[in-house]
Amino acid sequence: MILYVYCQPYRDRASKRQLEVKKEFEEWKNNVDPKILRAINQRRKQKGLSRIAPPKKGKPSGPFVL
Repeated sequence: MILYVYCQPYRDRASKRQLEVKKEFEEWKNNVDPKILRAINQRRKQKGLSRIAPPKKGKPSGPFVL
């Protein structure tokens, strides 16, 4: 119980920062040049990592998408 109370401020800051980082990444992904994203994905593929998907643009794929 004491450890939980002691660590709680750090957990709060970490979760807040995690949300900020996700928001910054999404903003970057929407504004990045496609050539740069392609080069990054090629390097990730060489390392065996998953690619960074480009931002989705356009209409939904079907009429029943909620």
